[in-house]
Amino acid sequence: MSDIHTVVLNFEYSYLIKPKSLIPVFQSKSGLWRIEQLLSTQDEYHIIDNLDPFWKTVQNINSNCHHPNSIHLTEPSILKQSSSGRLTSLISVSLKGTLDFIEKTRPLVLKSYNQVSFKEIILNHHEFNEITQDFVNGLNKLASFYNVEIDMFSDYQTDFHHRINPSIGNSPIYILGNHDQIAACESQLRILVDSMIQGLIIDSYDISLNLIPLIGGADLTNFTQLAQQLNVNIYIPDLTPYIFGDPSKDLQDQVRIWLSARDILEILLTKTLISNITYKVYAKQIEISKSKLDLMLLKNQRDFLQIMIKHGTFIDAPGLGCIDNKITVFGTNAESVEESIHELALLTSQFYQIFISFTSIGKNDQVLESYLISLLKKNCSLTCNHFGAQIVGSSMEVKEMLMMMSHDQVSQHLDNKIQLKLRLELNNSQKDFISGKKNGKIQKILTTLNQKLVIKFKPYNEYNFHIDLILNNDINTLIKGVELFELELPCDLQFNVPDLFHKSIIGNGGSVIQSIMKKYNVFIKFSSKSKNETITNSNRYTFTRDSNVVIKCPQKNARNILLVKLEIDRMCGLSNHKYNVVRFKLFKSQYLLILAHNKLGEIHQLELEFGCFIKWPQLLDDFHSTVEQEVVISIMGYDKKPEQCAQKLKSMMPQNFEFKLIDNTNHQIPLDMFLKCFIPFKMMLGVEALIRPIYEENTMCQQIILSYYEDDKAQVAIKDLTTYLRENRIMILDKQELKYDPIVFVSTNFKLRTITNTLTPTPQVSTSKLARSKIGMNYHNTNRRKKIIT
Repeated sequence: MSDIHTVVLNFEYSYLIKPKSLIPVFQSKSGLWRIEQLLSTQDEYHIIDNLDPFWKTVQNINSNCHHPNSIHLTEPSILKQSSSGRLTSLISVSLKGTLDFIEKTRPLVLKSYNQVSFKEIILNHHEFNEITQDFVNGLNKLASFYNVEIDMFSDYQTDFHHRINPSIGNSPIYILGNHDQIAACESQLRILVDSMIQGLIIDSYDISLNLIPLIGGADLTNFTQLAQQLNVNIYIPDLTPYIFGDPSKDLQDQVRIWLSARDILEILLTKTLISNITYKVYAKQIEISKSKLDLMLLKNQRDFLQIMIKHGTFIDAPGLGCIDNKITVFGTNAESVEESIHELALLTSQFYQIFISFTSIGKNDQVLESYLISLLKKNCSLTCNHFGAQIVGSSMEVKEMLMMMSHDQVSQHLDNKIQLKLRLELNNSQKDFISGKKNGKIQKILTTLNQKLVIKFKPYNEYNFHIDLILNNDINTLIKGVELFELELPCDLQFNVPDLFHKSIIGNGGSVIQSIMKKYNVFIKFSSKSKNETITNSNRYTFTRDSNVVIKCPQKNARNILLVKLEIDRMCGLSNHKYNVVRFKLFKSQYLLILAHNKLGEIHQLELEFGCFIKWPQLLDDFHSTVEQEVVISIMGYDKKPEQCAQKLKSMMPQNFEFKLIDNTNHQIPLDMFLKCFIPFKMMLGVEALIRPIYEENTMCQQIILSYYEDDKAQVAIKDLTTYLRENRIMILDKQELKYDPIVFVSTNFKLRTITNTLTPTPQVSTSKLARSKIGMNYHNTNRRKKIIT
């Protein structure tokens, strides 16, 4: 029986509970709810959980296998609740048998896993009153098609565990079931609400799944800006269907981005502008150990999604249970692909491996196997045979297991000695940092541990390497060694400081920045782009700046990182250097046309060419603070550079033509004018328009500004707008080329105020955590304000 292997896999048990007293105003009848009773009180409740597929898989495997092969499932039970409401939160599956049996059944078990959850869509009181029988029929059809349950309540909200809160004026609709089904159903339900309750027009845009984040850009800002520009809702499908979905699904298969708006022209223009986003596709592949990849897919789904959204890339990973262990990353430029792969590689360092080897064959295997299974945590897996055992899990849980093994003095209860090896996986960029000069940090750790520990560095792949910590029997020394290594792991923070201010912060010969590094025991690196360097920007519709400052230190000094960041901000604000400033007026119509012509890269090039800082608006929201629909941007620099930069920027601006009208619209754009003139001008002629109130000889008027690059197309727009105004009997007071100087202010000896930097923390910084949710992304219209729901 020496060839018998045991594998134990732990999975999170997820469930939804609906007390029998919780009565919805609508509920589907898909058959997912089942009735259970609490053993203590015999109270009945409805439950949906993810246990049933496992039972079916276990029963099927056991019915077709023979001794010594078997599979056993240890199920959790919410019927045995503790005071916290949950006693067991794990489903544990144990496979035992020959290596061939293990290799065949493990993928089947992993493919059986899914997560049960719910999504919530809120209807206000008015929308709830608009519900018709057709809408109810639509809910039933969606529930049946996607095999989910849909419940709607009129006076309270719930988390389907323990919380029930009053919901005054709101009526939530809940989609409940497996992750994949509710992610697919959510967009369709939002579309149903938009069409049958909001009365919006619906259309879709077909696209390959792996191109969605590439077109959306970093933080999906391209979609955000299009939704704001055109007053449309944009619903994006789930970007990670491969985790629990069909792993054979081709990423080139077309999926749908759903659009809804008041008018078909708004939708057509949105589709046109999405199509106009040009890009090149870069791809690169990395390999991750299969045991770690399975745990990452179970534990780090949100991190996968966060990396994709952050960098505008797509991560194609094999699904649970697939044999393949390769991940492909797609992006629009090599930098975003490399950054995504770097962060994926850092995720693997969150998992540790323990190898327990017997120095001689004895009777240890059964004793140790039973003991380790009893210790196994949520994010861990165990493989063992008569030669020893291997545990893979999250760093925190692996260390907890080692602490328990040390406390129980497990090695004293075995017939023979064991060898322990703990393996860490780190990024190649961290190798020199953790070793120190001439391996000084390694030697210090060995000296602290009285040379009991053996440390080996081993290459793994293009991005990562392994560190093995090896010793015999002494678990306490191993724990201490891990703790010392973790204190030396690098921690860093990346953010942007405009190049203009680098010199004053660094100081003559680096004297200032050197003193800061010495004071806080950190490393600081400033980088800048050359004048001839091409600027790559994945966001066509948003002005972004790449991180150019890195603060780095060992984990033991991590608290100093934010202190250094505050010091740099303070230095920007208290700088003794005086800057000249030019203020430059920018119309919203000009801004939109610059975006449409993909000229944001030229703004970056101007900064490099003249050594200036241009405070360019990042979002369309910057124009919404005033009725003038304009912003005044600042250009800062030394000597005459800001003026020269402003003149070059002026030459890049679109031309403008103005109409002055009698104000009889209460300062609002007539919807008819917007649909018949402004949108066609944008779609067909490349002319942007805005309308705003102005005073003309102490009389309130309306001014329409047409911004354009091509004069012949502008003449068509001018003629068509003139015709429209006359046909609608709107009096034109004047129309002419708009002559104005956008340079409105020039000053010298301007003292810089504190610069607010955008932080881009790497996954190693543990000072704060972002709250992130996991599903497909949807832009949803609430009071006609656009937002992303992720």
